[in-house]
Amino acid sequence: MLNEIWIDKKHNPVLDDQLHNIFDKVSNVWIAGGFARRIYEYFYSTPEKAITQYRIKNYIGRLYDTNVDVDFFYCSSDDLYATKDILNKALNFKKGFYHSSPFADNYNFMLEIGSPHFLSSQRIQLINSFLFKDISACLDSFDFEVCKFALNKVDGIYRIYYTDQARKDNRHRRLNISKVGSPFLPSRIQKYSVKYKMSFMPNENNLSKIKDYCYKIVSSDWNINMSHVDNNQLFKQVRTLHNYKTLSKEELSIMIGMFEDIVRKSTSIHDGSSYYYFEESKIDWACKELLNA
Repeated sequence: MLNEIWIDKKHNPVLDDQLHNIFDKVSNVWIAGGFARRIYEYFYSTPEKAITQYRIKNYIGRLYDTNVDVDFFYCSSDDLYATKDILNKALNFKKGFYHSSPFADNYNFMLEIGSPHFLSSQRIQLINSFLFKDISACLDSFDFEVCKFALNKVDGIYRIYYTDQARKDNRHRRLNISKVGSPFLPSRIQKYSVKYKMSFMPNENNLSKIKDYCYKIVSSDWNINMSHVDNNQLFKQVRTLHNYKTLSKEELSIMIGMFEDIVRKSTSIHDGSSYYYFEESKIDWACKELLNA
């Protein structure tokens, strides 16, 4: 069951302008993730009398300046193509560019927020690799509970949706893993820990999900096609995870035989003058970490 906050219609003009009037032209579309979470923070914590069009615009501009993407999600490809058509037309009269990535169509617009001398870079992602039945199904697919915020417009009213757990985790600045669906989960933990100052706690839920992640690293049992991800990329992710949460002996044992690490040994030789001889050897990374555990 999702909670819901309605935004007063008098604030529609600034939101319509910043979101290219997409919600008035495309029926089944919503924004989810970080941008929706930050819009929730503003309207939930700011007294109604203090909310103005100018302040909303400047707040959104600061989100752009801190690289908060606006991620759009869909029920159908038709709505995705309709949004692309809107943004492609916007490129004709706004400074910006388009590029494609493995999971999204990406648009960047340089927007004048506070002053013509200071442009903000708006980054829009149209998620094209996944279609969802509805907002609930979309949020249920997210890796962190704190990401489960969404924004759409129904009957001319902007509405923010969120789960109870998302609200609690956002308030306490903590990360709880919801789904293990990608090998890049450790990079996501790093991003939210560094950029958003959220703490990753070794609670029962997270420990269970980390063990699940280790099994998936070995079995390659992901929700999406990850055939383009090579072993070196996986190894980097596992080491990132090990830095944030020291893997247990059981978790390390799961990954024995998966990754090789290079051990460098230097030997000092004295023969008239001193110099060092360096020798490299390969060793199983998980076994090495188990010896050091």
